[in-house]
Amino acid sequence: MEDQAKNRLGLANARLNAEIQKLDRIKEAIFATVGEFRRVSGGRFTAGRIKEFNYFIATMKERAAEQQKAVEEARKDVERAREALILAARQREMYDKLRARAFALHMEEERRAEYRATDELVSYRGNKMYS
Repeated sequence: MEDQAKNRLGLANARLNAEIQKLDRIKEAIFATVGEFRRVSGGRFTAGRIKEFNYFIATMKERAAEQQKAVEEARKDVERAREALILAARQREMYDKLRARAFALHMEEERRAEYRATDELVSYRGNKMYS
């Protein structure tokens, strides 16, 4: 279970990184477009060209907002996977402790049985010697 939780955490982290990269690419596109517009703003612009630019920027900002939501969801997935891993690790530790206790009890029972067997053997020999 712990290994599965580790795998899920790794996949969730990979998805988060991919979503962050997508968001970064969108932000870079917005930045590059604004920079290009500023670079050529010394020239003449038509109203249509400005309208196209504004529409593109607005569309990219909407995509960035949607991507930000995807990033937040991926972060939540990572957190859920991390919590599941912590729970699996705690359960493993608990099972290990229970197994160690059961083994210690078994060893104690074996020691007692061996002691009883030795005691019976000694008692039998002792009774045989005096008979």
